[in-house]
Amino acid sequence: MEIKADVKPIGELLKFYFTIPDYQREYVWKSEEHVAQFFEDIENEFSEIKPMNEQSSYFIGSIIIVKRPDGDFDVIDGQQRLTTIVLTLCAFREYLKNKIDSSFPGTKRLEEIKKKIDELLYSYDLETGRSRPRLKLQYEEAKNYMDCLIEETDYNGETTNSINKMKEAYDRITSYIANINKNHLLDFIIYFLIKVEMVVIIPENIGSALKIFETINQRGSGLTPMDLLKNLIFKESNQQDFAKIKSIWKEIILNLERCGEVDKPLRFLRYFLMAKYYNGVLREDEIYKWIISDEGKKAINYQDNPLRFAEELKENSVYYRDFVNATIASTEDPDNPSLTYIGHIGKSTFRQHIILLLALNARLINNKAAVELLCKNLEVLVFYYTMTREQTKIFESRFSSWAKELRNIDTLDGLKDFIKSKIGIEVENKQISFNQICNTIREFDIKPLYRVKYFYGRIENYIRLMSNLPVYPMSHYKSLQIEHIFPQTPDEGNIPEQFSNEDDYEYCLHLLGNLTLVESSINQALNKVNKITENDWFDKKKEEYCKSDIKLTQTIAKIEKIGVNTAWNSFSEKNLQCFTVWNKDEVKNRQDLLFNLAKQIWNVSV
Repeated sequence: MEIKADVKPIGELLKFYFTIPDYQREYVWKSEEHVAQFFEDIENEFSEIKPMNEQSSYFIGSIIIVKRPDGDFDVIDGQQRLTTIVLTLCAFREYLKNKIDSSFPGTKRLEEIKKKIDELLYSYDLETGRSRPRLKLQYEEAKNYMDCLIEETDYNGETTNSINKMKEAYDRITSYIANINKNHLLDFIIYFLIKVEMVVIIPENIGSALKIFETINQRGSGLTPMDLLKNLIFKESNQQDFAKIKSIWKEIILNLERCGEVDKPLRFLRYFLMAKYYNGVLREDEIYKWIISDEGKKAINYQDNPLRFAEELKENSVYYRDFVNATIASTEDPDNPSLTYIGHIGKSTFRQHIILLLALNARLINNKAAVELLCKNLEVLVFYYTMTREQTKIFESRFSSWAKELRNIDTLDGLKDFIKSKIGIEVENKQISFNQICNTIREFDIKPLYRVKYFYGRIENYIRLMSNLPVYPMSHYKSLQIEHIFPQTPDEGNIPEQFSNEDDYEYCLHLLGNLTLVESSINQALNKVNKITENDWFDKKKEEYCKSDIKLTQTIAKIEKIGVNTAWNSFSEKNLQCFTVWNKDEVKNRQDLLFNLAKQIWNVSV
């Protein structure tokens, strides 16, 4: 493999015409982060007191380029840095242009520096009368913004995210220039041109270039395994497929963007690999190493058909997008309501269940009933994991080991057997732990608040479902208030004599048996009932509970029969209870009532 590599100062880049191909990533450097660091590092290296021949050179990295048939050079790596260099040159030129005045001494020097910068930005063809920019951005997001900037013409086209990034970078650089000591600014510009250096690497072909890119970046330049995987797919593909792969990759990123995961692409990639190919838990820092290992190559088989692998990634990014959106939805997803319930149990970033969903083969993952069946039973398991405070890393490990078996199941009956043998057994084990602690679970044990409301909302909907009453979406329960039957702020801090001290009261106050859901209007009235040392305080609360539409709350006060031999009458008689007094014992009784209902709801079923 023939490779040319030379250290060149920025001022010698006029020997090249660069093209950033359309399959490359658009400009993404952030002005306050990457651009600021780029400029500050150079500024810090520059000395205002040393003559130019004593200044130290400053190395800013490398670019990998490949010669095209037309003599230009495709940029394979370093496009962000190279684009920032050109933006900096444009900003320097604008400053110099405004300072040139033939009546002042030193103008000749300004003119020569500006001329040098112009030559670095473009060449002028006398025959055609047209300028030729030394940097062409071919990716769609760039439009012709860079051409306009280099040629000093107005850009009137669409403003893309990439163009916004370039504008912000240019403005940031202009701001830095304005803050440099004017007595030394020309010296700084010259320093930038002749002392700031980069390695220009020119392999013999694009395959060699991509291999070098992979080797350099695998050793810690800051690119993620997602970036390296994209490069790997390009490296293994025919060049005529590059446009297809770029389009596929753009759709993958768009799908991640549409579910709020664009800043966490490794989570998708990691879960995809654990679901489909890897056996066990794959750490983020091990992803690329495994992909290019003999085991990874054999498992994925991307070398024989890289385009197919890219398409598989895209297809799974669609599933991932839909699963994430259903998980984080505020109300039940129409196809997979249990996915939304899982999101209400887990934290806002809870995603581990998606490992198993992605492990479903094509027949099952496209079967809505099969997906909902798996989700329904995963909700049960996640409920018990949460209630028993199972560590996330434990069930991630379990899900990844199950994925190996699940990916080979292709029938609904097979899925049902899997649910019974894996999820069912695991739930039985967790229920043993749950039964030991359920009498002592308090609201702090299951917070945040949305999870507390989920708990009572699911119980309320179960009551309604079993009584042939209309159920509510989970968003309805999120709009309700948490009511503490023993109030949080008893009048003047006075508590009933049954409590030995304030700690005893505080403990009972937050038991789940002492909580329920009420509408806002009812909650306002209940807030006024806090003299719990009076004999009728609970009767006053019950008057308000009767006004609630929440059956779980209504029945604290009374249970009214509806008709004869109705589902409501039968269910309420067996499962619900009204209370004439409220004390520590009744809190425990209601806690038992709630968890008896919970065990009916969160139970594995196929």
